[in-house]
This record gives sequence, structure tokens and C-alpha cells, in this order.
Amino acid sequence: MELERRLAPGRQVQIPVAPGVQKRVLKDLPAEIEMRPGELRIEFGKAEELLRRLFELSQAVVNDYERFEKLVEGAK
Repeated sequence: MELERRLAPGRQVQIPVAPGVQKRVLKDLPAEIEMRPGELRIEFGKAEELLRRLFELSQAVVNDYERFEKLVEGAK
């Protein structure tokens, strides 16, 4: 019961995403998301904006995993 009470606010959050986000690839990520080997930087103003950016990143990784792997590991 305690766990349900603590999780309730997070379950109410809705993350608005732009059309086509599910098909996004790394090269199409917004400038607010930057990745280099060993480093990830995300600019955001509010909690929901961070969640939206993380969702965008996760979709791009799923759709472009080989490029993601090379980018974060520094491979050419």
C-alpha cells in the first residue's frame, strides 16, 4: 500500500511528444541532447521536459543502436 501511494504522482504525469518521435534516429535528436564517449548532456527546464528528452533519446537508441554504440564508445 505504501508503495502504491508513493508511485501515484508519477503515474499521473503525461509526457507530450512530437509526432514521429517513435521513428527518430540519433542524427535527428534536438540540440539539447548531446552525447560523446563517456558523456551525456541533456538541457531541460522542468521535470516533464527532461522526461520528454529521455524518451526521445530512448527511441533514437532503439532505432539506431549501432550508431549509438559507436558514438558512446568512441568507435569510428
